[in-house]
Amino acid sequence: MNELYRQMIEILQRQRNLLLVGHVEPDGDCVGSLLGLYFAFQGREKNWRLVTEDAPAACLGFLPGIDTIIRPEAIDIVPQAILTVDCWTLNRTGYWLSDYLQPGLPFYCIDHHRTSHFQGDLAVIEPQAAACGEIVAALMQQAGIEPDADTATALYTALAADTGCFRFGSTQSRTLAQAAWLRPQVDIEQIRIALYESRSRGNMHLLTQALNHLHYSCDGAFCYTVLRREDFQEAGQALASDIVNFTLVSTGVKIGMLLEEHDGYVRVSLRSRPGYPVDQLARDLGGGGHRQAAGCRREGDLQTEEAVLTAAVENYLAQLEQTPPAGRD
Repeated sequence: MNELYRQMIEILQRQRNLLLVGHVEPDGDCVGSLLGLYFAFQGREKNWRLVTEDAPAACLGFLPGIDTIIRPEAIDIVPQAILTVDCWTLNRTGYWLSDYLQPGLPFYCIDHHRTSHFQGDLAVIEPQAAACGEIVAALMQQAGIEPDADTATALYTALAADTGCFRFGSTQSRTLAQAAWLRPQVDIEQIRIALYESRSRGNMHLLTQALNHLHYSCDGAFCYTVLRREDFQEAGQALASDIVNFTLVSTGVKIGMLLEEHDGYVRVSLRSRPGYPVDQLARDLGGGGHRQAAGCRREGDLQTEEAVLTAAVENYLAQLEQTPPAGRD
């Protein structure tokens, strides 16, 4: 057995009063991984708490156990350890977690985002994994745990969410094998509809605004759009889930970007085609992510950040075009 897996499984099997912490604006992979761990390793019996700063997207309401995910202010235990899931940096959790990270408190991580370091006690980080849920499923398999319906639904949702229903290039043989392992317990129609065919009216309003304000540069290789504070107010504070993906739809676009204006900061989402990785660009801007899906949060006003960020992407694209395709990834 992989030694890191062995150590993480031992922790999950014995740890009581554990805080399982997801990232801000938790997506299907984050939520599915949290719930998968909770179900598979008997989190209820061990008094675990699942915590995210933001509520999960409404489309994930079908997931069993979704009501067990609480906000930081609802934490009602003294944690004996902390495990971040689908994120390894404190800023991705919403900054509140630092109040709980006291000296001597064990700090763990399960993630699939590329990182140069993790300042904690133990981390299972696999950038080659298509989803964090893939790592959770692998931990279960190594531990000899068979999924019940609730666990399978959570983890299949995690896999489907981060692979575009197994369409993205990150999908690998292990991903598909795990999906087949989970499939007998899963209503895949329910998951597909919830993830990809269920947008709130507020989200549809944001999508309309985003499509009405597409900008192109670099001979059409770069496309970006902006959602302003008033757009979110008109949309009833709906989330901009998946809207960034539409910046890649136009023929010829290599990098797409969505800027979201919030109080005091701008949320940046980046997407790209193979051969045009955006993870390093996101890290340079203070964030991180995957080769074809990354982002960051920038303190400041939209007008200033829009100029800075568009120039950064345009310069990055120009540098990539001077690099042979084989060296871009």
